[in-house]
Amino acid sequence: MTALVERLLVQFPELQPLYDQHIRDSDELLSYVFLAGVTRFVVIATEDASRLPRLKQLLDFFETELGGQDEEVDALIHLGFGENLLGESHAQAVLRPIMGARLLEIMRHYPA
Repeated sequence: MTALVERLLVQFPELQPLYDQHIRDSDELLSYVFLAGVTRFVVIATEDASRLPRLKQLLDFFETELGGQDEEVDALIHLGFGENLLGESHAQAVLRPIMGARLLEIMRHYPA
């Protein structure tokens, strides 16, 4: 398991079933594919305003990870999360106001 995914699951245990299903389907961790699943989870969660505080925590987690000077982590968040928000106009409208500067910089590559 990549260190990023491990930290993500510790901070957000509600993602564990998604991870378990990913491993059943893939027989191994495919980090970019798993992060795409996390993105789908986030997109669905943007439909429920009561989940916004937890989504903010997840975005803050990504923001902190992006500040860690690890190019592999940066690429994983950029491509596994940011790219998968491409075309998700409602989700982006909900998420952009609660994103930090690093995530917003990534998102400028992926219009809604």
